[in-house]
Amino acid sequence: MMKKDYASIGTTIIALFIFMLFVMVAIEQEILGYISFVAIIIGFVFLNMDRRDKMEKADFLVIREIRTRFYDHFLVDEANKKIGVYRGFKLEIFDFKDIVSYSLEKDGKTYLGSRALETAIGGLAFGTLGAFIGSAGKRQVYEECHSLTIYITVKDMYNPTISIDLIRHRAKTSSMRYKKAVKRTREILAILEIIEKMK
Repeated sequence: MMKKDYASIGTTIIALFIFMLFVMVAIEQEILGYISFVAIIIGFVFLNMDRRDKMEKADFLVIREIRTRFYDHFLVDEANKKIGVYRGFKLEIFDFKDIVSYSLEKDGKTYLGSRALETAIGGLAFGTLGAFIGSAGKRQVYEECHSLTIYITVKDMYNPTISIDLIRHRAKTSSMRYKKAVKRTREILAILEIIEKMK
């Protein structure tokens, strides 16, 4: 069954307090850009500490860690046969045996089953037909993706679906952001396939 470890209220309050303090000083001194940069760095440090602290408390031994978006992570603990999803100051942990199925949704179209997933993964490099861009009187067509999400169904009546967002806003298929998202999607789906065969 799933274990939930919610954000430490103290850590969150301290992080927000420090951020607000920096913003107040920045407004007073008119150096908002520099102070905001420092505040973001401090925020990253707190997020990293929070994630590590939650994994330690849950005895979660990470052997594989894939960053999915900004500061969200997909985690694997092979020793204890668990996966974890960290997002928004919350770590959700599930046993391998509690994974029922998984699917990929791209631009509203869902792919379920190994063959369908292979087709979807193969087509990720091509994206969805996008807009026209005017260039020196010519019209060029580019491909784009608006959303890319992996859904994992687990044995939990209160929280049966885990969603792992890799793209939530429009991305050109030629962009580095899209290419990284495709690479991470392939890795996560490959891991889930291995887990399925281990059960």
